[in-house]
Amino acid sequence: MSSRIVLYGSDGACSFIPHSLLNELNIPYELKTMVWKEGKIQAEDGSLSYNDYKKINPTGYVPALSVGIATITELPAIVAYIARLAPERKLLGGDPLQRARVDEWMAWLSGTLHGTGFAGLWRPSRFSEEGAAADSIRKKGHQVVVGCFEQIEQSIGSDHAVGDSLTVVDFALYLFWRWGVLKMGAAEGYMELSFPRYTQLASRMESVVSIKQTMDEERLPLASSEPAMSPSADPATNGNVNGHTNGATTTNGTTSNDYKIPLNDLYAFTPRKLRVVTIGAGFSGLLIAHKFQHRYPEMQEYVDHTIYEGHSELGGTWLVNTYPGVQCDVPSHIYAFPFDPNPDWSRFYASGSEIQEYILRTTRKWNLDRDVKLNHWVREARWLDDRGQWRLTLENDGRRWDEYTDILLSGQGVLVHHKWPTIPGLHDFEGHTTHSANWTHDYDYSNKRIAVIGNGSSGIQIVPQMQKLPGTDVTNFIRGPTWVYYRVPPSKHLGRETDDPNPEYTEEEKKRWREDPEELKRYRKGMIHRTNKAFKMFVKDSEGAKDAMAFAAEQMSAKLKHDPELTSKMIPNWEVGCRRITPGPGYLESLTQPNCHLTNSKITHISKNAVHTEDGKAHEVDVVVCATGFDVSHCPHYPIIGRNDVDLADKWRDEPESYMSVAASDMPNYFLMMGPNAVVGHGSLMEALNWTGDYFCKWIRKIATEDIKSVVPTHKAVDSFVRYGDEIHKTLVWTGNCVSWYKKGRIDGRVTALFGGSALLYKKLIEEIRAEDFDIEYRSSNPFRFLGNGFLAEEYDDESDLSWYIEK
Repeated sequence: MSSRIVLYGSDGACSFIPHSLLNELNIPYELKTMVWKEGKIQAEDGSLSYNDYKKINPTGYVPALSVGIATITELPAIVAYIARLAPERKLLGGDPLQRARVDEWMAWLSGTLHGTGFAGLWRPSRFSEEGAAADSIRKKGHQVVVGCFEQIEQSIGSDHAVGDSLTVVDFALYLFWRWGVLKMGAAEGYMELSFPRYTQLASRMESVVSIKQTMDEERLPLASSEPAMSPSADPATNGNVNGHTNGATTTNGTTSNDYKIPLNDLYAFTPRKLRVVTIGAGFSGLLIAHKFQHRYPEMQEYVDHTIYEGHSELGGTWLVNTYPGVQCDVPSHIYAFPFDPNPDWSRFYASGSEIQEYILRTTRKWNLDRDVKLNHWVREARWLDDRGQWRLTLENDGRRWDEYTDILLSGQGVLVHHKWPTIPGLHDFEGHTTHSANWTHDYDYSNKRIAVIGNGSSGIQIVPQMQKLPGTDVTNFIRGPTWVYYRVPPSKHLGRETDDPNPEYTEEEKKRWREDPEELKRYRKGMIHRTNKAFKMFVKDSEGAKDAMAFAAEQMSAKLKHDPELTSKMIPNWEVGCRRITPGPGYLESLTQPNCHLTNSKITHISKNAVHTEDGKAHEVDVVVCATGFDVSHCPHYPIIGRNDVDLADKWRDEPESYMSVAASDMPNYFLMMGPNAVVGHGSLMEALNWTGDYFCKWIRKIATEDIKSVVPTHKAVDSFVRYGDEIHKTLVWTGNCVSWYKKGRIDGRVTALFGGSALLYKKLIEEIRAEDFDIEYRSSNPFRFLGNGFLAEEYDDESDLSWYIEK
C-alpha cells in the first residue's frame, strides 16, 4: 500500500526539498504548482482558492519563497520517508565528498539554494520585512511574512496535515537530531548547528512524532523493502552489450525490473546509523559497552548505543546477590573482564562484594557507564516488521513511553529472577523468611534456629556462615546429594602448597602481577589451559570421569570425617558434573559440627513455626532461608514479541531452543548473551562472553554496511543445531541420572542450559558468521545496493595505500 501525496509547491528552493526526496525515493506524488496572485494563493490551473488552502492549512499564513510547500496532504508519509532516508544520508563529516554532501543537505534543509533567504524564516530574529532578502523575494512577486514560525509552532499539534514548508523541514531536522545524525551546537564530527527554539519545541515534537508513529504503524508501509514505484515508471535500458541487456528480462519467473533500483551515490560499504539497545548492565552489558567504545571504536561513528538497567546501580548478579558468604565458585583470576584483569584479587575465590567493587572500579576507569540509563525497566519489546525495528516500552519512576531500536541485545543472563519454592504453607510461617537473592540484612540471625532450604551454590555458601554465628542451630534441607569438591586444587594453580580451601594471595604475588602484566597473563593462561584440558572428565564412562568420581568421593568423605550417615546423604552415585560442581569452602566441614544438621527427607509443608518433612518430623525454626536459586527457564519476564506475533516466553515455555545460544528464530535483530545452550558449565564464562560480544559486533557491522534490514536464524538452522547438540550431550555427563537446572530441574530430558561440546569448540564455532543459517532481508529489492557508487571511501583518500594486497 502506498500513501497518496499531493505536493503543493513552486519552483523555489523550498519545493526542491520534497521534490528531491520524493524523486530519489521513487515515491509517486501529484504536483500542484502554486502562485501568489491578487492577495491569494492559487494553483496555476485555478483548482485551489485561498479558502480551500485555509481548510488544509488552518494557519492561513503563506511562507515567503513562492509559497514553498504549501501543503502535503499526507504529512506522516513524507516525514516517514524522510526518516527512512536519514540513516542513509548519515550527514557526518569525513572525506571531502562526504563534507560536500553535508553542505548539499544543509542547502536543502535551510532553503539557501537560489538565494531565497529561507533560513531567515526559521530563524525569525535574523529576518525582517525590510532588507535585501525581503526585497529579493518581493521582486519575484511574493509576499513577505514575518512571524510565520510562531504561527506554525502553534499548529504543529494539529491532527491533520500542517500546511507549511517550514513544518516539513523542521520535522526532518528534528528527526535527524533525535537520532543523533545532527547535534545541537558544535560537536566534533557532527554538523555545527544551533536551533534556538528546539528545546521549546522538543516536548511537543515528541508527542507529534508519537502520534505519527501510531498512524504510520496502522496506515503506512514504513521501511518497506523497497520504496513505492510510480505506476508510470518505465525503466530505461542501456542497450544490448555482449548479448545482455539492462532492460526488462525474465528469468525463472523473476523480472529483472525487480532488482533495478536507483544508484546509491554513497561509497560502497558506507555504514548506516543504527540504534542498538542492550538490556542489563552487568558483566555482559558492560562488556558490550567496551566493544563499542574501545575494542572497535570505529563503530561509534554509526552505532548509537543505550544500555537500560532496571536497578539503581550496575553489577547485575553481583548487585542483587548479597547473602552472607556469597562468592564466585570460579577462580577469581579467570572471572574478570578480559580487557582489564585484576592483579589485586585478595583470594583465590573472590567474594561477591569484591567482584562488585571491581565491576564499579573498572566501569569508572573505562567510562563504560557512558551509555547506561539506570532505573529504566524494559516492560515490552515488540518487533515491527514494516519498520524493521523493535519498539520498546520503557518505564522509569512510574512513567511509561515507547522507543525504537534497530538491534536489541539481551545482556541479562539467566541468573536474574529469583525463585521461591512451591512449598505449602511457606507464606503462613510466622518467623523470619528470606531468599538468597533478596537477603534481609537488617535482621539479626544470631541465637536463632535456622532452616536453609537447598544445597545449590548459594545454599552451600550460606550454611557455614549461619553455622558460625553465635547461638545458632542450623538444619540444611536437601533433595539429594551433590558434588562438592575442587576439580583442580588451588595449590596446583598457585604453584605453592596450602591447605586453605580459599587461600589469600600474598602481597608479593599481587605486586609482581601489578608490575609485570605479562606474568599475570601467564598465570591466567595456565589456569584456563588446565581448565580447558579438564573437559575430558565430562565424557561419560571415560577414564577421566571415573578418576574424577573416585577423587571427588575421597575428598568429600575426608571433609565429612568419613561419617557414614553424612557420606550416604551427600556423596552422589551419578557422574561428576551432572549437576554444577561447587567447591564450597567450609560447607562439608560445617555439617560435622554439633549445631548443624542435614536431612534429605522431602519437605511436605511449613506451619507457623516449623518445617515438616516426609519422615514425620517437625523441625521447629525461627528463620527459613530459601536458597532455591533462580528461574532458569530462559523465558523472559516481560513480553518479547517477534515476527508474526510470536511471544518468546510462550515459544520457550517447554523447551528453550536457541541458535548457538546467541539468537532465536522468529526474533529478528535480537541477540542474547548466555542464551539456551551456552558455555556456562565449563571453561571461563568471561571469555565466552567476550567471544559472544565479538560475534554481535560482526553482525552489527554487516547489517550497517550491507544495507540490511533484518537478520533472523531460520527454523531449520535452530532445529539442526539443537538436535545435533542433543547427540553430543548423550556422550557427556550432563545427561546423567541427576536432577539439574541444566535440564530445567528434571532427571531426564534435554540439556537446555549448556553447549554440547567444549569451550574451545564453541569459540571456533562463533568466530565467523554463518550467514547461510539466517534469513536476511535487505532494505532494497536489490541486495547489492551497498556497492554504492562503485568506489571504496579509501580510493578518495590521498593518504590511503591502494596496493596493500601485493604479497611480494
